[in-house]
Amino acid sequence: MTTTDLTYSCLFCDTGFQVADFKARPCCTRYHVGCISVGLPFLTRLQARKGLFCPRDLARQRHFVCEACTVRAVLQEELGFFAWDFALLMLERVRLVDISNKWATSTLTSYQSKFNVFSEFDRVFHTTSLQPTRPVHPPCGPSIPLMWTQEWYMLFPSDWRRKNPLRERNITFGTGRGLRSAASHFWILDLLYTHPEHLTTGFKDRPTYVDRCSPTDELAYTYFTEGLRRRVGDHPNPSTVLQDHHIHWLNLYFQTLYRHGSTKQQRVDAARAGVTHLMSYLGWLRAMETFGIRWSDVTIVRPEDGPTFGLPANLGAIFLTLLEQTKSSQHAVADVVVAYTTYSGLSLGNWLELLLAELSTSETNSDAFVLCKPNGSAWTSHLYRHRFLYPALYACQASGDPFLRRFNGIDRPTIPAAFWSFNTQRRMGRSNVSKKRAFTFRAATSAEVVEHGRWHLSRSSLDMPLAYLEWSLEDRVCITYLCA
Repeated sequence: MTTTDLTYSCLFCDTGFQVADFKARPCCTRYHVGCISVGLPFLTRLQARKGLFCPRDLARQRHFVCEACTVRAVLQEELGFFAWDFALLMLERVRLVDISNKWATSTLTSYQSKFNVFSEFDRVFHTTSLQPTRPVHPPCGPSIPLMWTQEWYMLFPSDWRRKNPLRERNITFGTGRGLRSAASHFWILDLLYTHPEHLTTGFKDRPTYVDRCSPTDELAYTYFTEGLRRRVGDHPNPSTVLQDHHIHWLNLYFQTLYRHGSTKQQRVDAARAGVTHLMSYLGWLRAMETFGIRWSDVTIVRPEDGPTFGLPANLGAIFLTLLEQTKSSQHAVADVVVAYTTYSGLSLGNWLELLLAELSTSETNSDAFVLCKPNGSAWTSHLYRHRFLYPALYACQASGDPFLRRFNGIDRPTIPAAFWSFNTQRRMGRSNVSKKRAFTFRAATSAEVVEHGRWHLSRSSLDMPLAYLEWSLEDRVCITYLCA
């Protein structure tokens, strides 16, 4: 067979198939090797349109089921001249292309010399070394519609929920992959309730079933995901990290808001913004930990009381208790220790004292959220960023800050687009302790970094010396006291 003779022949082109009570007629589908490709609206980040067509070397392996047969098998009916049938054919075509592109073209090319060995052996000894297994009908399991849905979802613009007329690019691979996680959750529950005696934990904690597994763990779905990732790329978009002088500028900004607050609620909100800023920055907390903390989870050790807790004189601390919010263990209790006042002058303790002074006894009961609205419900990341962080950054930008001046929405994204996540706070804290800064005493050691962030790590992820090391309170407070 020469390159010019290569064709994709559907396994059911001459015979048709039957699924349940539906008997499909033969499709008579034979494609030239270059015919199976896709175009707009499907895009690729690879050069020479790679990722938008099936590699020609796959045609030699004689495993091919056409789009029409797969769609008919899933729907269990013949296709008509309807828009939705054409749309499903398009989605099935790109699904085939993505699965075939799980393998690099160079890999498939290198296999051809090996396949030639099999062919030569079969010619000499009249055998069939590589005989494809003929399926009874095309693949039509629940994973097929799931993959179609993901292909369809990947065509959505990135801002489709915001109703923004300025649509730029499609959603990222990471956003689209969320559909697989949601579907996996559904099917795991389905298996748990229908076949609990056959479900077990397999490799990497994936549910494994002897006769049936979760559709999202099928080999075809795995290959499809890898091919889709290769075609569209996996581009994380982390929130931008501020510099260390911005930390102090924001702290002074919230102090100014507090001093100029004409009402109690304005002063309380300013104090809570200051607490949010330093608690998340110094504690490396995510939004769910920061805004889920209640007054019963906070212990304030004033500097004069430090020696009673084993701390040096005039060194205070803030103890934060994290319960079910911890990421590594949903049932364990973790704690975070933060210096009352850092070497650079940032004082979470002062902010908490100011907030306590403004609140009544009923507002500081053990079940009340530290960061809450007047109705008692907890703050959110969106509220903090839009009411406090973004106005503060715009004010810093207007003061002539050269770093923030770049985020003007022309050659760089706007401030909300650059600092779109509460993760900015956590990344700032981790980044700024990595080396000595203008305001700090020294850089943090690697062991201090691991210990301070241990609450979101599993014990098995630590090496034995760190996992069994018992830190004193004085040692634990050093990273925020000396390095932040």
